[in-house]
Parts: sequence; C-alpha cells; structure tokens
Amino acid sequence: MKQSFFVDLHSHITLYPYNMGNENTKGMLYCKNPKIKEDIAPNYTQSDVEKMANGGVRIVFASLYPVEIGFMKIKGSEACLADDVIKLMTSFPKERIQEIQSPNHSYFEDLKKEYDFLMSSNNKELKVGNKSITYKIVSNYTELTQFLNINSQNELLDSSNKIAVILTIEGGHSLLPKTTEALRNVAVNDLSNKDTQQLLQTIKENIVWVKSKKVFAITFAHHFYNYLCGQSISFTKKIDWMLDQEDKSRTAFTALGVEVLKEMMNTSNGQRPLIIDVKHLSVASRIWFYAQDFTQNIPVIASHTSVNGYEKMELSTVNNDTHTAAQKKYNESTDFNNWDLNLSDEEIIIIARRKGLIGLSVDQRIIMGKSRLSIIKSKNFINILSQKKKDKEWCFPVFDTIMHIAKVLSKVSEIKKEDIWNTMTLGSDYDGLINPMNSYRTVLEYSTLQENLLLWFKESVAKYDEIKGKSDSELELIVSKIMNGNSLEFLKQNFK
Repeated sequence: MKQSFFVDLHSHITLYPYNMGNENTKGMLYCKNPKIKEDIAPNYTQSDVEKMANGGVRIVFASLYPVEIGFMKIKGSEACLADDVIKLMTSFPKERIQEIQSPNHSYFEDLKKEYDFLMSSNNKELKVGNKSITYKIVSNYTELTQFLNINSQNELLDSSNKIAVILTIEGGHSLLPKTTEALRNVAVNDLSNKDTQQLLQTIKENIVWVKSKKVFAITFAHHFYNYLCGQSISFTKKIDWMLDQEDKSRTAFTALGVEVLKEMMNTSNGQRPLIIDVKHLSVASRIWFYAQDFTQNIPVIASHTSVNGYEKMELSTVNNDTHTAAQKKYNESTDFNNWDLNLSDEEIIIIARRKGLIGLSVDQRIIMGKSRLSIIKSKNFINILSQKKKDKEWCFPVFDTIMHIAKVLSKVSEIKKEDIWNTMTLGSDYDGLINPMNSYRTVLEYSTLQENLLLWFKESVAKYDEIKGKSDSELELIVSKIMNGNSLEFLKQNFK
C-alpha cells in the first residue's frame, strides 16, 4: 500500500542537537530550544527526527552549518555581556559560544564534527516510546529509492519510519580552515600572493573531503561575508541591532571565490559537482554566476526562499544598501517580501530554464510582505477565525507565491504549460532560527499545508488562467509535485 510523504529541500536537523551539548540533548531525537520570544527564536523543535517521522517527512536535505562567528558577537558589547545575550538568543551553552569565538576555531573542523555527530546515529534503529525510527545518509538516487522503497511512479511502498538524509552545507565559510576573523588580512583578490595560494590549496583539499562524503549541494554564501563572495542583507530589525552583517554585502565573487567555485563544480575524473544553492548570494554575485560559461550546464537551486515581485534582479537591489534602508523598504511591502534576498521574475526564469529547484520557505517574513503579514496576524489576534480557517489563511502566501511563479513561467515560450509547476518544492529552513507561519510551525503540519494548498487551488480554479479548466485530479498532481514529486525528479536527474 502506497504512503503519503513529504520532501524538505532545506532543514537544519543537527544545528541544535550538535551545538547544545550532551546535557541538553538526547542524540538526534530531542533538543531544548530557547525559551524566549518566538519572533526572535523558536522555543520548540521544528524538525527533529521524531517530528519528521510523525509528520511524514521521508526525504530531508540536511544542512550542515558551522555557526558563523558573526552570530557570537554583539555590537558594542564586551565579551561577558555579549555571551549572556547570545546564550539567551540561542540557548547554546557558554562553553560552546566561547569555543566558536576562539581565535583558533576552525569552521571546517566544526563541519567535520557536525558530520560525525549526524553519522553517530546513521542507519541505526532509534527508539521513541513504542516507535522505531531509522534515518540513513544516502549517496545517490538509487540508494534513496531502495532504502525507502519508492517505485518508478514516486510512490512510497514502505510504511516504516524511515528517513533518507541528503547532505548539504550552508555557507562557503564552512570550507575555511579558520574563522573569517582570523583570515581578515588575506589578499583574496591576489592569487599570486603566497598566503592566498596556500588558503586556496587548503580549501581545495577540504572540497575533496566534502565530495567524498557525498554532499549534494552548498549555499556559497550565508549571513556574513566569507571572503569568497558577497551576501544579501537578511536580518530583520529585531536581529540587526545586535549583529553586524553589512560588511561587503553588495560585492560579487572574489578571485579566491571564483577558483573555489570552479573546484566545487569540477567534474573531471568522474567527480559529481556540488550543486550550487544561490540562496543568500548577493545580487552582484548571482548575476556574475549565471553569466559564466562553466556554470551553464549544471542546474542550481534556491533552497529556502520566496519571490520579491520585481521583474529584474538589479531592480530588486534598489534601497537595499543598508539594513536601515532595507527595513524601510520592507515596511512598504505588500504581498511579497521585496528584498533582493528573494527571487525576481528574471531569476525564476533562469532557474527554471536550467531545470533547477526553488524551495519555498515557511518563514513568515520571507514568504510574504509586511502588509499581508499584518492582515493575517490581525485576523488571528482578534480570533475571528476558527483554527481551520486560520490554517487556510496562513497557507495563502504559499499558494500566492506558487501562482506568481507559475504565471511568470507561463510567459516563457520554451517552457511547456504543463511544466510551469516543475520548479517548486518545499524548503522550510526549520530549526534554522526562523519564525515560521503560525499554522505551520513544524514538519508535523505539512499534511495540513498540503490540504490547504489543494483547497486554494480548487477554490481558485476560475480565477487564474494557469489552472482554469483543470480537474481535481490535475490540481492534486500539481500539489503532489510541490510536496515531493519535483524534488524526486531533480534527484533522479542529478543525484547519481
């Protein structure tokens, strides 16, 4: 009997368990999250192994992430006070905070330790009450389908609690042998410099290790400047007052970053290239990346994102120079978050033409603009809706984003009308310090999300040209593609 299941393109299933320390965790089954205001950080687990099993998540792209030193420093605060604020914000033990702050800390060694942590329970039976759960890090599509017993129609034939884990990495900084602070004086645009040459050689060796572990994809950028490329502004005002993100946020790839990128995408000697995840890259970096000959034939993903409503990437950069300007810009946003962190129509088309994937975030600030968020929150606050109606309201931003992407792609002549739905999937960013939509706080709510997406499709069938005249079964197929089918097809083509 076939089973319903979900795929998540981007989730941090190890971030809290690994960083919290043994006294607060029970391996991969549980972690104690910070008990603070939810709009700063969640006070519950979102994607632990037990919730994934109970919520029907059977494939997860697990993002390994060495925490950046930028998260461990507070603007204008001395070490002791800063550590207290960071502990409150993250609930990490002070010993862990100070370890990351250490001048001898290595991002790459931290990456390897997090990998070892995930491996420690790999392919082992985990007992949760009277339930057994097994997750397995898989190295290719064939191994994945055999482990989960998925047939050629993408049907799950096994009812046991198995979860296939596909390794990804968040941030090119993960490959650095030291923290970015320790590398501040490296001449990243002078490849003739001996120190730069040595750093490049070390990073290349680290990429060899990463590929040997069958890591599938990597976001080249993250929240802080990594000396390889620029990153987009991504912090809200609730975080920006504490942390310093703006360093180099508008720049493109450095000379060092170009060589690192080429090594990641190297396919000589039968190597599988690392799929590049463009989320967090600055627009200047993305424009340069898409224009290069050596990037043309390899698909890309934007793993946990949304749309910004702009036609062109460059247009989305206007008033995005500083956090102050970006916050003012967001305050004027309506349906979509208008930051250049999100995808313009131009970039949606580029990703679709390359047969890539767009993972739809469930972070309420990413998936919608301020006006829409305020309206939905106000309806919930005055409690005029039943829980069922609230669930449907919180689902609408996801549905509207899907329809925006479909509308953009329907105008591209070489993309068949039936294929305009093939680029989208879920990319939650759960347990990545996000504030998810109220009705969809954890992976346990994916089935509710699926049900409400289908409701919106059926109720809207006469309103949108892209779905006008479609039968219920055709609409169900579209939703099914988004919940698992598109990710499976992408893996079938690229995870070999």
